Amino acid sequence: MGVFGGRRRDVVFSLKELVVVVGSLVAFAHHYHVPLWGMAIMRCIDVQPSNEMTVDEFKAWLRRFDADHDGRINQEELKEALHSLRVRFGWWKARQGMKEADCNHDGQIENAKEIEKLVNYAQKRLHMKIYQSDW
Repeated sequence: MGVFGGRRRDVVFSLKELVVVVGSLVAFAHHYHVPLWGMAIMRCIDVQPSNEMTVDEFKAWLRRFDADHDGRINQEELKEALHSLRVRFGWWKARQGMKEADCNHDGQIENAKEIEKLVNYAQKRLHMKIYQSDW
């Protein structure tokens, strides 16, 4: 018999809730000198954004795909992010997103203006509901 009465039930967390939990686990591990091998397990969890999220949640989700950890998103990283959403033709939509959002044409989404344009692209072309946080 399972924890939830014997029937399998999927538990759904918002991206914001998951970010808080993972952040707490990392702080706990650091404070108590717990080996971080367990944290590697957390990286394997497939996190998909819900239909609605704040701009900060969108940025946090997108940061997961910053493979070189340079704080910028290139076309390949954007493609991987879109593939995680199971977006059809993710390679093409990533290219279109870069064309629309990359203001200085350096192949990177790297500043607030470009992130804002990428959010607009995601809202219009990918039908994501992204809104400003009130707090």
